Amino acid sequence: WSLCIGEEKFICCQSMTHVSRAAAIEPENPDHYFNLGRVLGSCGKDRKTAAYFFTIAKSLDPYHATSWNSLALSQFYLKQADLAVKTFRDALMLIPDNLELRSNFATVLQMKGEIDEATYHYEALLKMDPHHAQTLCSYSTMISQRYQDHKRALEMLRLASRLEPSVSEIHSRLRRVEHELRNGVASRLVQEDRKQ
Repeated sequence: WSLCIGEEKFICCQSMTHVSRAAAIEPENPDHYFNLGRVLGSCGKDRKTAAYFFTIAKSLDPYHATSWNSLALSQFYLKQADLAVKTFRDALMLIPDNLELRSNFATVLQMKGEIDEATYHYEALLKMDPHHAQTLCSYSTMISQRYQDHKRALEMLRLASRLEPSVSEIHSRLRRVEHELRNGVASRLVQEDRKQ
């Protein structure tokens, strides 16, 4: 870390130094290893080493949901999708009611094209919490694109935007689905006019 150059890298180096010292003082605390992974993943973009620290954290505390979640997402971004799916499944065996884990798992399944299983997890999530904005947003994309059910997707996104008004991704998706719905209605009207 002696090669830290620039303000952003300097702040990351300071964070790494601080968290490393905390882990040295209290080596059995999984939060320190989670934080090491988080700093590495966000500052250094070193997901492989970040995954290593997330693994240590979840080994120290098998119920440390954020470590499981971060490990699986790191694996996914490292193009180890099958390993990420296995990690999510292992985590959900221990922590089945964790909304963030299940939501990210469903999104990874969706991205892998495993639509039936993704749908199962999205539906399970909405039964657990019908107001989970992350799930509403992710599931609405699949519903709109895969099933062409723009009206249901629109309802879900409108609810998500009311629940999380400051999240720009939700508003962006909402505008996209509204546009798709308008275009779908317009194209259907054109087709009906041609038939007459």
